[in-house]
Order: sequence, then structure tokens, then C-alpha cells
Amino acid sequence: MTNEPLKWTVMVYISADGVLANFAVESLKQLKRAGKGADVAVVAQVDANGPIRPKRYVFDASDHSPSIEVPTPTLLDIPRGDGTPDPKNLTEFINDATKQYPDRRYCLFLWGHGTELLLDDDATEDPNGTNVSQPVKRYLTPSNLKNALAKTDIANAKKKIAILGMDACSMDMVEIASELGDFVEFMVASQE
Repeated sequence: MTNEPLKWTVMVYISADGVLANFAVESLKQLKRAGKGADVAVVAQVDANGPIRPKRYVFDASDHSPSIEVPTPTLLDIPRGDGTPDPKNLTEFINDATKQYPDRRYCLFLWGHGTELLLDDDATEDPNGTNVSQPVKRYLTPSNLKNALAKTDIANAKKKIAILGMDACSMDMVEIASELGDFVEFMVASQE
């Protein structure tokens, strides 16, 4: 047994609509400070659930930029698909982060509104390209979240994400914990 410190990768999957955008920027600043250590790398994906494409950020000991505005060049091409609530996008995000930082302990935070966590509230478009008044609401449901985690390289290697954090109100439900037991060691969430 070695006394070397564990190396961690913290993955933060952020769904930040207009109301949460400023909070997301502040969270990214905090994550950048956390990723300055040699033993912690932070990979964050921010989706404003609108026309702007999601951005990924990587903060680790090699990052000397004072700004959070510089996405890592290797992770710029992020498919929009059905946005943040698309289970394939979450799986891809986790797989990209674990490939970039292999052989570590992993922590995943889902960041967004509570019961609307990872909401995609884009208006549908008609064939002429004009918006229809009724928005399409899609959520990453507990079963979709389970499916997304089940298809990760971590799960395929018969390992688990060490910590799943729910940085959102009303997400610390027993139903979610029961869906994720095969893929997550610990779940941490707000008491709200």
C-alpha cells in the first residue's frame, strides 16, 4: 500500500439557463481554483439550454490562465443533440473526462435546477425555421441518468463513480439513489 495521495477528477455537468448563468460563472471560478492542485483535475461542461453551444472547460495544474473563458482546445466539438438532458451527451462527457484523466477516482456533479435538473426547454421549430410557441421540455429522468452512467467506460470497466453530487434542489431522492447504486459509491445532495 502506498502513501501517495489519491488523484481525483471532478466532473461537473452544468445546466445553466438564463437565471443560473451568473451562478455558473461563479462556480467555474471556484472550480478553476480547485483544479490548481496537482492531485485534482476539474472538467466542466456548461450548457445554457439555448442557441449557444455547450462549452467544456478543463482546470488542472497545467492551467496558468487567469481566465475561465478559454475552453480546452481538445474538447471544443460538443454535439448539441437534445442538449444537456440527452443521456448520450452525459455519457460522452464522462467518457471524455475519464480518457483525459485515466486511473483516478471520479466525482460527478449534476448542477442545475431541482426538479427541472438538466431541462432542455428549447422551442420547437417548424420546417420554415420559425419558432413554435410551445417549448419542448425534456428531462434527464432517473432512469435516463442510470442508462447514461451504465454506458460509461467506468461502468464497462466494472468500476463506480466514487461520488455523485447533486448540486440542485430536490434531487436527493431515494428513487435516484436506488437507480444508481450499481454505478455510484456515494451520493451527496442538499438537504432541500
